[in-house]
Amino acid sequence: MITTDTSEYASTVKQAILVDIARLCHLFGSEGVMTCILPQILAFLNHRKDWRLRAALCQSLPSVCLMIGREATQKYVIPCVETALNDEEDIVVEKALYCMSSLVHAGLLTRAVLLGKKGINFEAKHSKSSVDSAQGIISRYASLLLHPSTKIRHSASYFFAACSSSLGFPDDEALVAPLLRPYLRHDVDSDCITDEKMLFFSLLSSVHDDLRGGGYDPVAMIKQLEDLQITERTSNDIIGSLKFYKGIIQRQNEASREKVGFRVMDDMKIIADPKSYFSVLLPDQKFVELVAKPIPEWYDELRQLRYLEYPDRSENCTLRCMSLLLRVYCLKILQPLHSAQPQKMWKGDFMAQDVGFASSTIENKDVEQNKLKTIFSDVGSQTFHGSSKGEWGSVSLVDPVSSEMSQLVSKLNSMEAPVVPPHHGLLRDLEGRPYSCHATARSSPTTSDKYRPVEWKPRIDNLSCSTLPREHNGPVTRLAVSQDFSFFVSASHDGTCKVFETAQLRDSVGHLKSCLTIGGDGESSSRVNDITILENSKSVASGNSAGSVLVSRIEESTSEAKSTLISTPSIASLPRYSRVSGSKLVRKVDAQEGEILAVSHFNTNSASIVTYATQMAVHSWDLRCAKEPFILPTRPEMGFVTSFTIGNDRNWLCTGSNSGHIALWDLRFHKCIKLWRHSSHSPINRLASSHSSLSINGDPSPHLVIGAGLNESSIFDLTTGTCTHCFRVLDPLLSYVDTHSLPKDKVTLPYLDNVKPKSQFPGNFLDSSNLLTSARLPPPNPTICSFTGRLRSSGCSYLVTGDSLGVLRYWDFTSASKCYTISGLRNTTSRPFYECIDYGNRKMIVCREAPPNLVAHHEASSSSPLLAKVQKGPVRPENRHQDAILDIKRIEYPVKGLLTCSRDGMIKLWK
Repeated sequence: MITTDTSEYASTVKQAILVDIARLCHLFGSEGVMTCILPQILAFLNHRKDWRLRAALCQSLPSVCLMIGREATQKYVIPCVETALNDEEDIVVEKALYCMSSLVHAGLLTRAVLLGKKGINFEAKHSKSSVDSAQGIISRYASLLLHPSTKIRHSASYFFAACSSSLGFPDDEALVAPLLRPYLRHDVDSDCITDEKMLFFSLLSSVHDDLRGGGYDPVAMIKQLEDLQITERTSNDIIGSLKFYKGIIQRQNEASREKVGFRVMDDMKIIADPKSYFSVLLPDQKFVELVAKPIPEWYDELRQLRYLEYPDRSENCTLRCMSLLLRVYCLKILQPLHSAQPQKMWKGDFMAQDVGFASSTIENKDVEQNKLKTIFSDVGSQTFHGSSKGEWGSVSLVDPVSSEMSQLVSKLNSMEAPVVPPHHGLLRDLEGRPYSCHATARSSPTTSDKYRPVEWKPRIDNLSCSTLPREHNGPVTRLAVSQDFSFFVSASHDGTCKVFETAQLRDSVGHLKSCLTIGGDGESSSRVNDITILENSKSVASGNSAGSVLVSRIEESTSEAKSTLISTPSIASLPRYSRVSGSKLVRKVDAQEGEILAVSHFNTNSASIVTYATQMAVHSWDLRCAKEPFILPTRPEMGFVTSFTIGNDRNWLCTGSNSGHIALWDLRFHKCIKLWRHSSHSPINRLASSHSSLSINGDPSPHLVIGAGLNESSIFDLTTGTCTHCFRVLDPLLSYVDTHSLPKDKVTLPYLDNVKPKSQFPGNFLDSSNLLTSARLPPPNPTICSFTGRLRSSGCSYLVTGDSLGVLRYWDFTSASKCYTISGLRNTTSRPFYECIDYGNRKMIVCREAPPNLVAHHEASSSSPLLAKVQKGPVRPENRHQDAILDIKRIEYPVKGLLTCSRDGMIKLWK
């Protein structure tokens, strides 16, 4: 009786019923809901006097639909909800859209209902008689994105984002995005179309209330918006979107003049000024220093000043003349043939004095710090900056000559175009010609054949040269070799980085001498933990315990003297003198994050990114735009980062922690996509990556080299997460124990345990069960502290490891008979032997060290040590490292060799 009562007093009772309709549905069951409840409550939409009742019905319909199922919802409920979408009250339309969103989230709307027949069959032909049946809900109500009501546009964005999330990738980009594109300012990807906030901010301007004329007819309004929708999509979707937006603007102007509603116009054309047609070409980061001059030093200082003191300003306010713009961005601008702009504007420096600089300042000239600060407060700079941002007042006040310059700067800012990087130094081949490491260096065949042999292996105990004991006053933690092998740099805990010329390796009499020192002036107490060479340059980036990253350029003076007795290109043309130009860029990290633990660098097509790890996160720093592209935070449960490596394709990154966790990060989406823990639960001392195939017929795949556990290193295939090769050093007490009698943990391949994040509790990243069952273990001793090598399907694949006892070993992937110990054995110790254990497609190579020598024990216990020494005869002096080998680098030129550094403060070259 209550549901059939149409009096105005019954509306309140009906709303009370809808408040707790879910319990009523459970009482009646699915059949009772279909026969009794659903027909009655759907009739509430006919109550045109009370909009609150219609809105309450739309809000409570999802709980009813969960009882009746998908088929009944699509057949009986959806037509009624579409009636509510055409309601004259905005609140009813809003609730109806949220109702549809709830049905999508509950999975009660199929793909055919959302997309129509066109979403099922891409070859469907639409005629006028079959348009309505072929169109889905998304196509029919996409025009609500331009509704005058902000709440309705919000709810519509929420509904279409829910539809996109339900369909998933790639259907959201291939099917949903083309339907919504006419109502958006720009093209959207999967991340944008599934996020209601990003989708809302991408909408075009809404249709204003003053365009409705004398009265508001929502049905006619939506009908007109539906007529504007493009049903057939071609390759010119972007042009169609621009035409659509241009037509709306034209109709808004006509409606505001005529005070009538707008009409659909078929002849919509975009009229633009021909002088705005020009192409802008930007240089590739991988080859930018070969084709462009470096950024002016004053502009780089201005950018750093803005980053530190004026975050609300922009250094682009100085780009008011084309010569400065071309100098900073290295643009190649192609003008149209019919441009009305005078050509002198694109070439002259008539605006240089207005900027406040002389014309010589465009080149690399020093500018005072106070003069740089006055640029941000200059009225002309502020006006130009506001005009490039589109501020109406600044656009009207800017100099007419600079109007097009501000438009060009605005386009560059919207595209996030990078400026030219600072001067990091050019790589040069053996003939002295500059080249890029991303392309093959040009060299003569004779030079390549003579100085760069194909295969090379280090010999046993073949020490070529070494540094003096007082070269570094602390442990030498890392080495970095320039990509043209002209110098290498060492980092030490004494707070300094020292540069060594490689030319001395050929003529050395046994001593390595540094030619210059970086740091050590005011930060001697700050330990340098890591150092790396910037790709395709002669600059180094170092991270210290004070929480700062320092980028320094190594300048070289090349000697042109060549020997007349040799017809081949002389290696005397290598740089003889090097000096540091200064600390150009310094990035201070928050003091709460502690010291810099690891540093790396890589180039993309448009960025030069320095990546560094602290105790809390992995940060990045773009040298071209002085901003942070991404931050990869690490949870305290994972421990602090001890090492990380970047994939060869620059799309992924792996981090290792002191608790044995290994995280795989996607650099494109800045997300942790996989988390493991090493089976030894010991710290990850070193990580490296390689994209190769370890078999001749296998496809290349990403591999991860891990140094962890008790004196072992292992190779893991990241596609499967399994260990393919393991190189392990057994305890000397197990040297003569048969393989079948060895403890199980000594012959078992290491593995990676999957660690599942706990999504229910965002505060706890890791499952508590994993934390309770995995107590923090003391680090094993000895351990692998460093390694280098080469992985490939054909040829020699090898790994050279250095452990915490100062032993250097060569491991061959194919045969245990080719493995040997390079250095580190005592004179009284017998040479170890290597054994291979096959596990099908996987392999383990173990090193069996000899037990303590009985002769040495007899000499120590002898009553006459002098007599025992005389009887033994002359003994070769030991050339081994006296402590842990912390880094290994291979050098190719001018000699083949291995550079090693140790905790004893020594650097050695092994040939």
